[in-house]
Amino acid sequence: MVAFINGFFINLRGPMIPTIANRMNITLDGMGPYFLSSSVGGTVMALPSGFFVDWTSGHTVLVGGLLIRAVSVVGVSLDTVTLKYA
Repeated sequence: MVAFINGFFINLRGPMIPTIANRMNITLDGMGPYFLSSSVGGTVMALPSGFFVDWTSGHTVLVGGLLIRAVSVVGVSLDTVTLKYA
């Protein structure tokens, strides 16, 4: 289930890239920092997940991760400054 949701999110970003670039007034080439920050953020968030699964239930970690991902997707779509100057 987690792999499906992660794959769905990754594949969903592809068609959104031109729209995000247009909203931020940057070229598609300037979207590199978006992909870099997404990869680094995913790695940083994945590292402590094993500890949290041992500390709480797996469902709590899954729901928390999905909430963080949803907030980050909304944040990127509303951000008009950070990627413009990256």
